[in-house]
Amino acid sequence: MIYDLALFSMSIRGAQVMTAIALTKPGVALGLAGTDAKGNGIVHEHRLYQLIRQKNLNHDHVIKIEFLDKGVQAFAFTFG
Repeated sequence: MIYDLALFSMSIRGAQVMTAIALTKPGVALGLAGTDAKGNGIVHEHRLYQLIRQKNLNHDHVIKIEFLDKGVQAFAFTFG
C-alpha cells in the first residue's frame, strides 16, 4: 500500500518560498518529490506539490510543514 500527502499551494508574486517537511517517527524515509533528503524544498508556482510518498507505512505520524519564508498560499491537502 502507498500513502501520499500532497498540498495544493502557490507562492505570491512568483517568489521562491523555502519549506521544511518532517515526520514524527525518526528513521522513516520521507520519499518527497521536489525536496532534498532532509525534507527541504521550494514552493515557486501554483500547483499540487507531493510532500510525502510512503510504501507500507504502518505507524501513525504527525506531519510538520513549515514555510520558512513569507509569501506562500496553501489551499488544500490531499491524502491517498
